[in-house]
Formats: sequence, C-alpha cells, structure tokens
Amino acid sequence: MTLHVGALRLAVPLVKLHRVVPWEDPDEVEPTVGQPGWMHGLLDHRGRYVQVVDTAELVLPEDRRPPIEERRAGKIIIVGDGNWGLACREVGAVLKLTPDQVQWRSAQGRRRWLAGTVREHLCALVDPDAFADMLEQEGGVGGTLASPAAGGQNGPAGSR
Repeated sequence: MTLHVGALRLAVPLVKLHRVVPWEDPDEVEPTVGQPGWMHGLLDHRGRYVQVVDTAELVLPEDRRPPIEERRAGKIIIVGDGNWGLACREVGAVLKLTPDQVQWRSAQGRRRWLAGTVREHLCALVDPDAFADMLEQEGGVGGTLASPAAGGQNGPAGSR
C-alpha cells in the first residue's frame, strides 16, 4: 500500500499493516511530556495506546517537510505489532510487486527503515519492522530521547 508524506510516496507491505485510521481532529492524538520532536503523541485505539510518529520529520529533509499543521491530520498507519502509527497525508493505491521490481538496498545505512526503491512507481519501500526497531532504540514516549541528557528533541531526524 502506498502512503503520501509531504511530496514523498512510500510503500508499506500490506502484511505488516494492522489498520489505517482516519485522523481528522489533531486532538485525537495526545502529546506527552518530554516526547521527542518526531513524536506526535499517543492515540487511544481500541483500548491500546499507539505511539504516533511524525513520519515527515523522520524521512524528509527539513526544507521538504510540510507545515506542522498539515502533518497533524490525514491518516495513521498502524504497523508491526501495533505499537507504532505512521502519520501520513493520505493513503494511495495498493500495488502488487514482485521482488525484481524493487531495487533492494545493498547495505544498512543511515535510513534503516528503507528496504529499497520501486522506480516503476516512484516510491520508497519501507521496512516497518526496521522502522519500529529504530524508533524503539531512539526512545519513543518515555524512552531515552525523552530525557534531557539524551538530547531531547533531536531524535532520529537529527541522525539521518
């Protein structure tokens, strides 16, 4: 499935998606004290808290990010084990891909979440598990990035 983050089109494997949740009211996601700059906050979804990340903050250079107001509405893609939600402007088409259509990454780099690119559809293929692992390592709500000694607001966006 494709999703749009600013002008960037990403693709996420359907088997890694839990749900697509409409995000019409910014107040549906509750900010938390000390959260990293890349975190929108927590969404109470079906009795479980999902950590919603500002996907644009994590994957786009600062000069390519839409204004914050535009990044606090649209859709939330709940991925992996359901702990993380990726905020996006909109959800696009479902693509059927074969492995030979993907230009796979040959080495781990700064963008651990990037599994490869799909030139035919002009999109980046996201590895949701690697994305979630990266976020877990970077702290999430109440994690290491939330403490002032760990750098506060710099999160993974500053480590690209």
